[in-house]
Amino acid sequence: VIQNKEPEDFLSHFTPKMLVSNGKYEPNSPFLSSSRLYHIRGSNENYSHAVECPTIDASQLNSNDAFVLLQSKSSMIWLGCSSNQHEKDCANAIVERFNL
Repeated sequence: VIQNKEPEDFLSHFTPKMLVSNGKYEPNSPFLSSSRLYHIRGSNENYSHAVECPTIDASQLNSNDAFVLLQSKSSMIWLGCSSNQHEKDCANAIVERFNL
């Protein structure tokens, strides 16, 4: 499976949503030891997923999609004016997943 080209049936196995992070997996490292910005894309319930942006910068934002900024004690959802309901639902599911 090619990254960012995952088929819908593959993505449907991830609950609540697939979250793709940058870097190497460190088993004993806390996930939110640093801030992370995720770009959320998707055209339906099963295909909506989040991919970590390379940098946390306003230039990463676009009006077609939703974004989630996760920090150790808080989070922020940014909804572009053209983001669809599936992207909005995915953003909310990710924030709920981390109880922020």
